[in-house]
Amino acid sequence: MIDNLNTRIRSWWVMAAVLGAALWAGTLATFALFAIVSLLALREYLAGPPTPSTRQWIAGVGLCVVCISYIPALLTLEIPGYQGRNIFLLLFLVLIAQGSDVLQYVWGKLCGKR
Repeated sequence: MIDNLNTRIRSWWVMAAVLGAALWAGTLATFALFAIVSLLALREYLAGPPTPSTRQWIAGVGLCVVCISYIPALLTLEIPGYQGRNIFLLLFLVLIAQGSDVLQYVWGKLCGKR
């Protein structure tokens, strides 16, 4: 269990470094990073078992492509009084998603039956 948790934490640091490098390189690099992530997610989805219905297939493709593409759009929002600090919206979203992944894993291992 500890080895698996350490692996998750190490992968989180790698993802944080890649995201940080993309953010440092600029908005265009961040959009490119999330486009690559979107295509990789779509590839994994399409390589999985076939979905039983067209509705589920469309929903899966939508999640892989459309929803992931909205993440870097946080950098382009114009929020009054918040100019130049949109990077914090993106970082908050990623931090919440990764933190919940690690904490759900730990909670499931501590309180789950298997």
